[in-house]
Amino acid sequence: MRQSAQDWRQYPQLTRSELSSITCPALFIAGEHDDFVTEEQLLELCSWVQDSRYLIAPGCSHRPHMLREKPILINDSILSFLNKHAIR
Repeated sequence: MRQSAQDWRQYPQLTRSELSSITCPALFIAGEHDDFVTEEQLLELCSWVQDSRYLIAPGCSHRPHMLREKPILINDSILSFLNKHAIR
């Protein structure tokens, strides 16, 4: 786990130009009480990534997909997004 956390902290930050070059649909998810990302940050991210959406999971923290949070909401949202953006 410590190695994963260290790797994550060292993960390169994408520039605005790199984010703008993403051409596939994207769904960004955060919890309402997420300590790592705010809704304003997701709005900004979505403004850079074409055809992107975001979801703020109400009442959730950074891991809204976990059992103690709202995994059904998250899974249903991901499946809905994938169905709308199916590869044809």
